[in-house]
Amino acid sequence: MKAFVNALESGVFAKLWVEISNDPSVPQSFVQYMRSEWLSEAKMWSLVMQKNCSILEKGNTNMLLEAYVLDFSAKIR
Repeated sequence: MKAFVNALESGVFAKLWVEISNDPSVPQSFVQYMRSEWLSEAKMWSLVMQKNCSILEKGNTNMLLEAYVLDFSAKIR
């Protein structure tokens, strides 16, 4: 699962999902749950779906402020 979440290429992501969903040791209830609840929201948790996104595209004010403070703190040290 960790490799699936951290996949950086869409082909690898798709291949890993096929492997997971066809693995007899993976409960079918989990596969169904992933299909119905999480695959449609992969942009929230999968690195491959976030590869070309800017923090500005999905941030709220607090998150952007925290990123700015961390960046600024690192520069002044």
